[in-house]
Amino acid sequence: MRQGRNYPSRMESPRPWNGNIHYHPLLVNAIPKGTMSVLDVGCGDGMLAADLVRSGVPEVVALDIDADVLTRAKSRHTGLPIRWVHGDLFAAAPGGNRLFDAVVTVASLHHFDARAGLLRFSELVRPGGVVAVVGRAANDWWDWPLEVLPHCARLGAKMMGRYWEHSAPTVWPPPLTYRQVRQVASIVLPGVKYRRHFFSRYSLVWLRPE
Repeated sequence: MRQGRNYPSRMESPRPWNGNIHYHPLLVNAIPKGTMSVLDVGCGDGMLAADLVRSGVPEVVALDIDADVLTRAKSRHTGLPIRWVHGDLFAAAPGGNRLFDAVVTVASLHHFDARAGLLRFSELVRPGGVVAVVGRAANDWWDWPLEVLPHCARLGAKMMGRYWEHSAPTVWPPPLTYRQVRQVASIVLPGVKYRRHFFSRYSLVWLRPE
């Protein structure tokens, strides 16, 4: 895979933490150097969009269907050149008549039909561009032993006062298991790279063919 961007070393202080924020570097570094435009789908409080700007992406469009969370995101990240767009992923044209160099999202794919969502991501990214997803999924019975250590780590973060609870609307439980997400992604995005991660997350990284 092409070399990604260096994740910014100067961040907000103190840096809030949760399982989604933990994997922001994965998404930032999935984007090749020279990327000019990125769409952040389901941007929520805007923390990933802000990290993308700080990593050097010249144009970041942050899309969310919830007007209230967008208002909070704007107030949290004043002064950053982020274009905030209120709209539905399947109805909005956030890039106008052009496509993005990358489409990224964290913990939003389970808010809508995964097959339709991944297909829409592939339509919004240019040939040669990248789709990068960090998501949540439900557990099959064999997944539950993998949840013990992450659960303890989250409890520790909460006890230390580091854990940050986002203000965006939630959908729980996720409709698909990790196994089902992998199956759907492999069909919709042939050649996608799927990984299961420690803090109850998975990632998908896909390069649209030229």
